[in-house]
Amino acid sequence: MYGEQGASDEQILKVAEMSNALTFIESNVEDLDKEQRKTKNSEDLVKEIKKLSSSQIKTLASAELNEIQTALLLQVLKKADSVALKFIEEAPAAFMKQLDEDSLVPGMKWDDLVLNFEWSFELEKILAFE
Repeated sequence: MYGEQGASDEQILKVAEMSNALTFIESNVEDLDKEQRKTKNSEDLVKEIKKLSSSQIKTLASAELNEIQTALLLQVLKKADSVALKFIEEAPAAFMKQLDEDSLVPGMKWDDLVLNFEWSFELEKILAFE
């Protein structure tokens, strides 16, 4: 058996959040079939996009996204900090390219996607400066 038998609810919640599993656990998404999950993610993405002020980030939603890309973009919009969102605003096409590439990697997490994009974004700035 995995885990700690005597773990408190607080410890379990903390570990679930650290492993990016809390949203999944709380969503009861496992009770949904594939089409229902896709619809739920799309609806959630629309809600997150409506909260944004940047027209450039809103444009991202108009792209044709598969289920994995939708889930990753949704997590980025919900959880990314203002610095990451600013980078995305400055280079939405580059972010979409990174999303396309990273969504092909099995097990890709939203924060890895953001880190990859930030590194690429900063590298481009450095190379342009030289």
